[in-house]
Amino acid sequence: MNCFDRSWWLKLGKFLSVVLGFSMVILVMPINVLAHNNESFNLLQTVNGVNVDGLIVTENGNSIVEFDKFKISDKEIVIAAQGQDKSEKTNEKDVAVQGQDISKNEGGVKVHFVMDFKPLSLLYSPKLNDFKVGQSSSYTYGYTHWEDDVEGYGSIFPNLKAGIGIETLVLHIDLTGGLGYLWNRAFSSPMYMGDAAFRFKLGTHVTFGPHIGVILFDPTWNGSGLSDSSDVKLSSTTGFTGGLAFTAGGKVASFSMSIDYVNASFDVTTYNGWVASDNKLDISGAALNMGVIFKF
Repeated sequence: MNCFDRSWWLKLGKFLSVVLGFSMVILVMPINVLAHNNESFNLLQTVNGVNVDGLIVTENGNSIVEFDKFKISDKEIVIAAQGQDKSEKTNEKDVAVQGQDISKNEGGVKVHFVMDFKPLSLLYSPKLNDFKVGQSSSYTYGYTHWEDDVEGYGSIFPNLKAGIGIETLVLHIDLTGGLGYLWNRAFSSPMYMGDAAFRFKLGTHVTFGPHIGVILFDPTWNGSGLSDSSDVKLSSTTGFTGGLAFTAGGKVASFSMSIDYVNASFDVTTYNGWVASDNKLDISGAALNMGVIFKF
């Protein structure tokens, strides 16, 4: 086995992509349990001089202020709205917030299962339209020439990734792997993808930040009816992508968008008398990805 052979690296990349995807899914449950067990909350402030640690604080049903719920020593804490009466009575002492901020300090991180589905993904490749293959045949009274080319600059590549999402107080880190499919009229390719995103929290459910990824391609030349995969062979290759990602929405599902640059090209080999205008088919260019990201 030759470790410098491109096909060897492709097979290794596919194997690692599959292993990464499955391992992420398998690790979600135990990591969630571990993160939950290690959560420590500390209420440092008091209300009217009373330490609220370990007490049940309730919210009036008519509250106009929305607060997060969390637990201290397995007791649910619901911060009450300013100036509202307590709506529930418990065996513990009830305390209402009187215009003061009660902060929580989370000692651990939250770990989620993340699924990122981007059905609307467009790739603009400025060098794509220049590529063509041609074939000429000579006869007694002349010759015939055929050309097959790539029309336009665009391709689509819908994709689905899944993995682990790590949430801290200021940052979302998503480590995902998955599959996609690149399609252009003249060629197509399955995609094996891995991605790491680091998005900062801009609001309750709004994030923005960079991401980087790797894509393994195994393309096939389709042509436009004059040539096909028996005439033109495109090599498998590894491409890279990076850009800025944005999400906005709810607790479980959010709109997801990224603006990226994709760097990838395929080596070209021709047969049966066909000749290529270039020995590489360069698909590098800008990409726009839009879809939905789910967090469980």
